Amino acid sequence: MRLKIISIFGGSGFLGTELTRRLLDNYDVQVIVLDKVAPNFDLISNSRVTFIKLDFSSYLNLDQSIIEIISYSDAVFFKIGLLGDPNKSANIEYAYEYLNVNSISLLSVLDFCSKYKIKKVIIDSSIAAVANVDFPYPITEDIISINHLNLYAMSKAIMEDFGRYLHTDLNIHIFRYPRVHSLNSKNVINYFIRNIREGQPIRIVGNKFKELDFVHIDDVLNANIRCLELDLNTTTFHISNGCSTTLEELAKIIISTMGYDTYPIVYEENGTEPLEPVINCLDSMASFAKLKLEPARSLEYIIDEVIQYTKNGY
Repeated sequence: MRLKIISIFGGSGFLGTELTRRLLDNYDVQVIVLDKVAPNFDLISNSRVTFIKLDFSSYLNLDQSIIEIISYSDAVFFKIGLLGDPNKSANIEYAYEYLNVNSISLLSVLDFCSKYKIKKVIIDSSIAAVANVDFPYPITEDIISINHLNLYAMSKAIMEDFGRYLHTDLNIHIFRYPRVHSLNSKNVINYFIRNIREGQPIRIVGNKFKELDFVHIDDVLNANIRCLELDLNTTTFHISNGCSTTLEELAKIIISTMGYDTYPIVYEENGTEPLEPVINCLDSMASFAKLKLEPARSLEYIIDEVIQYTKNGY
């Protein structure tokens, strides 16, 4: 890989941390991590990692000392994001916070990249930016939504618009993900499996027919790095296994895979759940083909990985 310096805005987060590790393990690159908190010790102590403390709560004012460090970057990742917390994402009191962190902060990054001719910018988005019950499913890469169910979704859609229309001189690659899975992530798969391990019933809160889509973190990282390696024009990518599963179906698959004929499921239909579409699924076949990658790991692979991992009490 010819790239030598990679800057990651939001590099101390979940995806940014793992991307930094993957780059350091496999390539001779310098990684600049820009975040409000320092990276993990194994990264900040690495001589090939430079940490810059930066607040993402508004348009980023990059002072000259920061510019001198990152202006030689060969590519920039934008992995800044305030997550879709169900207690915040539908509450108008958090509108400015979502818009500032998820949308406005990208403006200065794009302005900077344009000024210093950093051509490749890779932006993390979400299925939330386009998931809408009016669309056919699975959602294809060309879909652009204007009907958002919560502030998180709106902020991600606006961020995509900034990337899509503001700087045509840049090669901007927008990556949409559904729920990204890792062994340590707090997602419904891990939650259901741990409940069974602990002898607790599986709890399904809200609509049991809600359909969810997942992607393994390795598929996300592989796609991000492949995008670095390929010479591509501005593109929107979907990284997903493209197979939606209802909450109830997911519970039953996990129960069966763990060797149970039956297992108690508690339905809390009036419980608090995120305000989001009933169907969430991305079509990712064209994206994987364009990136010259194998299709994403299946849901069954993800479930089995967690089952094997939790056998040892993790």
